[in-house]
Amino acid sequence: MLSRLPSVFVALVLSVTSLVAPSAARAQNRAELQMNADLRMLQEQMSKLQLSVNSLTELVKATNKRLDDNADANVKAFANQQLLIGNITTTLRTMSEKLDDNTGRVSKLSQEFTAIRDGVRMLTDQVNVLVSLLQPPAVNPTNPDAPTSSSTGPLAPVRPPTSASNYFEQAQNDYRAGRWDSAIEGFRELIQKYPTAPDAADAQFFIGEALYQQKKYVLAIPEYQKVIDSYKASDWLPDAYLMQANCYLELNQTAQATKMLQLVRDRFPNTSQATQATNKLRVMGVMK
Repeated sequence: MLSRLPSVFVALVLSVTSLVAPSAARAQNRAELQMNADLRMLQEQMSKLQLSVNSLTELVKATNKRLDDNADANVKAFANQQLLIGNITTTLRTMSEKLDDNTGRVSKLSQEFTAIRDGVRMLTDQVNVLVSLLQPPAVNPTNPDAPTSSSTGPLAPVRPPTSASNYFEQAQNDYRAGRWDSAIEGFRELIQKYPTAPDAADAQFFIGEALYQQKKYVLAIPEYQKVIDSYKASDWLPDAYLMQANCYLELNQTAQATKMLQLVRDRFPNTSQATQATNKLRVMGVMK
C-alpha cells in the first residue's frame, strides 16, 4: 500500500496543477488586457497632447508674427511721428524767424510813424505861422478909407486830422469817467470816419457797454449784435453774445437768454465766457 502513495501523490499534484494552471492563465490574460487598455488610453492622451502642443505652437507662431508686425508698425509710426515733429519744429522755427522779422519791421515802422507825426506837427505849426501872417488886416473904425488886403474873414488855423486811435482814446476817457453819452458819440464818430480801423470793433462793443451801464438794455442788444454781424473776427465776439444774454436776463426774457448762453458754450468752448455762461445756466436751473 505504501508503494502506491507516490503514484497517488503524483496524480493529486497533477490534478491540482491542471486546476490552477487555467486560473493563472486567465488572470494573466486579464492583466495583459488591462495593460493594453491602459496603453491605448495613454496613446490617445499622448495624441491629444500632441495635437494641443501643435495648436499651441501655431498659436505662438501667429502671436509672434503679430508682435513682429506690431513692432514694425510701431517703428514706422514712431519714425513718421519723428518726421512730423521735425517738420513742425522747422515750421515753428521759420514762423518764429518771420515773427521776429515782422516785429523788427513793425518797430522800424513805429519809429518812422513817430518821425512822420512829429514832422506833420512841425509843418502844421509852420502853416499856422504863415496863416497868422496872411490874416487880412482889420478895418480901422476911425479911418474907414484905409485899404484892406482882402474882404474875406480871418483864416482858420490848420489842424492835423484826428486818428482813429485818438478818437478811441478820447471816447474811452469819457467812458471811464461815466460820461456815457459823450463816450457813445465819440465811438460812433470813430466808426463813421474809420469803419475798417482795428479800433472800430472795440468802439462798437463799448457803445453797447455804455448803454448797458445806463440800464438801456433794449438799446444795447442791437449794438452788441452789430459787433457780431460786422466784426466776425473780433475778440469781442463771445463777449457780445454773453452781454446780449445779460441784457435778456435783465429784461426777464429767460428763454432768449438761455438760447444766447447755450450759444456761447457751443461756439466758444474752453473760454472764460463759456465758463460764465455755464455758471449762469446752472444758477437758472437749466443745467446741473
